[in-house]
Amino acid sequence: MHACGHDAHTAMLASAAHLLSERAENISGNVLFMFQPGEEGYGGAKIMLDEGVLEAGEKPDSVFALHVAPELPSGVIGCRSGPILAAADTVLGRIIGQGGHGSMPHNAADPVPVACEVVQAIQTLVTRQFSVFDPVVATVGRIQAGTTNNVIPESAELDITLRSLSEDTRERLASGVCGLVEQIPVAHGLQGEVKLKRGYPPTINHAAGAEVVAKAAKALLGEEGYRLMPDPFMASEDFSYLLQRYNGAFAFLGVAPPGTEGKAAPCHSNHMLVDEDAMAVGVAMHAAIVLTCLDGSV
Repeated sequence: MHACGHDAHTAMLASAAHLLSERAENISGNVLFMFQPGEEGYGGAKIMLDEGVLEAGEKPDSVFALHVAPELPSGVIGCRSGPILAAADTVLGRIIGQGGHGSMPHNAADPVPVACEVVQAIQTLVTRQFSVFDPVVATVGRIQAGTTNNVIPESAELDITLRSLSEDTRERLASGVCGLVEQIPVAHGLQGEVKLKRGYPPTINHAAGAEVVAKAAKALLGEEGYRLMPDPFMASEDFSYLLQRYNGAFAFLGVAPPGTEGKAAPCHSNHMLVDEDAMAVGVAMHAAIVLTCLDGSV
């Protein structure tokens, strides 16, 4: 189960397009509605950019996106200037040793304890070489080796996600993790192989774009309907490619079901739920951003 709200996003934007098209004569400008495929790992936004979809007519002045957030109360808009989402890269590490009988490890080259040492070293790298004010995350989401208890496997695999909020830390983190996967096995007489797969860059909101979101949300929902996010989320999003090219902002719509504030299951959880009443706020927020950008009213 994917559970990241993309069905809700599509429904809200389609509804906003319908709402605004009925009032097109009252809108002093052009509005494009971007429904991009393949956000989760396939970079649909970048493909659309590279194919010139957004500049088929006039070049956009600003771009905006709205994503559901179970972490926020239902109907509340959250945003911030600067980094709001992280870059995401993947490291696949393979530690190659020599298999053997589980009772005679001295006659083998066991990759399992070496893999465990790499995992621990990655956490030390994160906490000792990166500032807490420009944070990174390195999570070993999969570690796999062997088939049974009395056989030392020939190899062990580590599947690692890397998250960062700036290009500098992104490069340093990737280099550091790859170095550990390659070098620690050598110290034990084993071999380390590594493949680095680049993902999306950090999503960095423009100050002017974040101000538009705040103005539209407060005018639509009141002061209590807008929340200035103190920190970014360390998830990743291919809308980052649009913000590299155009002014704008990425914002969140709270969808925590009533009674679950602070304990709602997050996106990607099989227990994640959307309070569908919040979707009306999302539709209205899309329209409010358009009106705020084009004529300063809501």
